Amino acid sequence: MSILNVFFDCVIFFFSVRLLTRPGHGFSFNPFVSAPTVSMDNVLGGIRSFFGLPERGGCVMVILLAFALKILFFHKTGPSAGLNVGTVFTFTPSPSAAGGFAAAAGLGAAGTLLFVFRVWTVFLFVRLLQPPGAGSRALDAFSYFSRPLSRFRTVTAWLTLAGGGFLFMLLLVQGFRLTSLTPTGRMDVALFGSIPVWISLLKTAWLTVLTLVDGIYFLNQTLFVLVVGSLLFSLIGWMAGLAFVGEWIDLVLGRFRIARQVGGMLDFRPVFFFLLSTLLYSFLAGILSQMILMPFPGGLP
Repeated sequence: MSILNVFFDCVIFFFSVRLLTRPGHGFSFNPFVSAPTVSMDNVLGGIRSFFGLPERGGCVMVILLAFALKILFFHKTGPSAGLNVGTVFTFTPSPSAAGGFAAAAGLGAAGTLLFVFRVWTVFLFVRLLQPPGAGSRALDAFSYFSRPLSRFRTVTAWLTLAGGGFLFMLLLVQGFRLTSLTPTGRMDVALFGSIPVWISLLKTAWLTVLTLVDGIYFLNQTLFVLVVGSLLFSLIGWMAGLAFVGEWIDLVLGRFRIARQVGGMLDFRPVFFFLLSTLLYSFLAGILSQMILMPFPGGLP
């Protein structure tokens, strides 16, 4: 996943949240909400000055422009990288459509939806890790930008995300080529067509669970970026930046942040969390991948 692709997805995501916010209700005393909101409002103010569009019209314009640039990026560079699920599965356009504009548009739209799905999955994992009654500015900001899912209770939110993810996986399986990484290269994985429908649906459900488990991996990546940022801010002596990433590190660590620190001034809690969650992700992803690829009795794939 390229940095430019992530940038386009972030622009689409944040301006979509702004689009769903009622005009005049974007102000917040939480700096983690107000800072990106003010930045977006400055962009929307410029659009209003040049094009005379209202706030929501400006949001739609930015979203469409970011999506068009993302499609152009896929079309020029080739969408051969595809969308990764787990450690071995990749969705790519069919060989006949690869390199075409329609394939780039379809993969771009699917990639943006998968990005939003993963942001919501990380949010639910973060909320699951919080101690009872815990609250912070970082959690409030993450909840704000994870609406409407953050308005649901935990169980309802997980069921809603799993149901939507299952439908999304069905669309991906039907519209794209699914391949699996093997020691000898990539091989096609046909979840529909030559096997009974109930097996196809079962394997699609496991693929959905694997996509949810990917949230642990992206939670780890987020923690890694925050820790690196914390080290850089410590080296340059920027206390404001250090306090900023410190709040987000505490949010990601959840219950782990109240553990006793060891090693003097060094904080090893992120290291313990990173190692434990990496082992958990590798274990769960490995089992689910084997279940998806497992042959059924009677020689069925």
